[in-house]
Amino acid sequence: MIRLSANLGFLWPDRPLLDRIAAAGRAGFGGIELHWPYDTPPDAVRAACAVAGVELLALNTALGDAARGDSGLGAVPGREGEFQAQVDEAIAYARAAGAGAFLAMAGVAPPSGRATLLANLATA
Repeated sequence: MIRLSANLGFLWPDRPLLDRIAAAGRAGFGGIELHWPYDTPPDAVRAACAVAGVELLALNTALGDAARGDSGLGAVPGREGEFQAQVDEAIAYARAAGAGAFLAMAGVAPPSGRATLLANLATA
């Protein structure tokens, strides 16, 4: 049997996050993924998931500084400390909200970014 999760970064974008969680449950999804839920308290996300009957499978690390054009920092040389702070934030949020995993956003990087990403992931 195929099991699908609802990526709430894309589905129901016209609604606040907690309403998207409820919509996913009503639509019959058993699991959800979140892009960047950090503006919503993790206990509220956990409660909304329980009410909707969905499992929070994963969330993403933050993107970084939008003004700088960041789309993640995992592979960006010189920003390793910021990336580790994002990992720490994602782990704490995931634990509090009930997520089983997080996705580390790599970002756009120069060719040397692969080595940076591998080192950052090893540290994380």
